[in-house]
Amino acid sequence: MAASRGAETPEQTSTRLRDQRRRQATSRAAETPEQTSTRLGDQCTRQAASRAAETAEQRQARREEDRTRRSTSRAARWTFMEREAFQYDPTKSYDSRPQLYIGRMTEICSYCDALKWPGEAPGMCCSNGKVKLPPLRLPPEPLESLMSGTTATSKHFLENIRKYNSCFQMTSFGAAWRSTRYVLLQW
Repeated sequence: MAASRGAETPEQTSTRLRDQRRRQATSRAAETPEQTSTRLGDQCTRQAASRAAETAEQRQARREEDRTRRSTSRAARWTFMEREAFQYDPTKSYDSRPQLYIGRMTEICSYCDALKWPGEAPGMCCSNGKVKLPPLRLPPEPLESLMSGTTATSKHFLENIRKYNSCFQMTSFGAAWRSTRYVLLQW
């Protein structure tokens, strides 16, 4: 068997391993819970016996291989994001990537009612109630009525608010100087 595996082409090896994975998955899917428990117990016993028979050098080599494998695996999980910040594509669904999903903000600060992630340190938002911001003022008209969502116009505005923001984003650049006359530039 080992001699024939040594003579395999990379394609043959890939095919053999793929077929083996399929057979193993089918076999494990057909196992009863008792068979699964027995198989895992036997595997645990074999692994414990193998590790007990290891020399110090073998143990060190195995641990180094484990570290290298984990490091390589961890690095490979992030290659899809390489240089992504410099070539952002709004059509890509970044939030559907499990590596980028950090969970929902389900915790609420008892002092300032800020939304927080589970496990986030208390006091990160308001220093445990020591920082108190004044309440926001109501927006001026017509913005207040547009944000209310009570009229057809305001509902349309709220449904398209991102588009409006994109269209008018450059209007926030103000100027302190205004020309009172027309300036003709000639080249």
